Amino acid sequence: MRRPATAELDEVDALARQRLRDAYECAAMGGGDITYRSWTPVGARTKKKRRFTLLARDGEPKLVSKSALDADDGKVAGEFDKLTSGSLPPTIEYARPVARTETGFIMTYVPAADLPDALLESGNFAALLERTVDLVAQMHNHGAVRLPDPERRWTVARQYVSEPCTARSEFRAAIEGALLGPTQGDLAPWNLRHDPSTGKISIIDWEDYRPLGIAAMDIINLLVTLGLVVFPEYRERGHDWLYNQVLESEHWYALLLRRLVVRYAERVGTPPRLVIDLLPFHCQWLIARINAEGRDHAPLYYRHFFDRYTKMAPRWVEELADE
Repeated sequence: MRRPATAELDEVDALARQRLRDAYECAAMGGGDITYRSWTPVGARTKKKRRFTLLARDGEPKLVSKSALDADDGKVAGEFDKLTSGSLPPTIEYARPVARTETGFIMTYVPAADLPDALLESGNFAALLERTVDLVAQMHNHGAVRLPDPERRWTVARQYVSEPCTARSEFRAAIEGALLGPTQGDLAPWNLRHDPSTGKISIIDWEDYRPLGIAAMDIINLLVTLGLVVFPEYRERGHDWLYNQVLESEHWYALLLRRLVVRYAERVGTPPRLVIDLLPFHCQWLIARINAEGRDHAPLYYRHFFDRYTKMAPRWVEELADE
């Protein structure tokens, strides 16, 4: 698929700047020197890319425009609808929608750093991540469906992939015992932000939000994908090495991940084994999602982790059954 031409991006940016200025004036945010900055996030996605434009007053970010670059990309408009539907859990901090635009929408700026950057700069990595896990658990508990019919869980699971992994009885049990609740849907570490001045943790990018989904998928995504940040050497050593570090080793992060799985499970009232055994399902979902975006999942960790975990779960996972 061809990349947007510079002239096309200039047109998108010009429209975004005009809509941002209209929203800024409508909100009566005051005078000052207004500047703009536009960017397309770097990534492997070859279609349905996003374009962002930031409006700043006297150097202070105020509003952000998010635009779809493909005419057939309805997810950005869908995100605006989700943000304005009133269905998002009230316990969550997120960028507030301001106005719809022709190709997307405008939202308030979240004054914070991406969670991975905040964690690596933090003097207490574990404490900040514990707070994040607690926040996600609160989101899942709000509007959670307790004791639904097992078949309802399978109906929800098949909205992710048509044939969820049932290679072992444990994987079937993880779906049949899963908590159903509101899920962000793409809770990679880069979609969380931390503001050290207020201590607030915010969640961004609600394109894949589900009022009712397999809740623990969010926490698996967050904790396992964060391994890419903690172990950047995986780029040279490979995904099997990464799996060993994240799930098999006695590295401090591997031990922290285990504690956080248990912590999350306790807060949502689910046995921890049912949480971590959703890992193969998580990998299935991300592979399907990435393929649908026109990207190649092969360079990513999902297939390696799926194969390793379905062959034999880590020893500490087996020991969870005895707790």
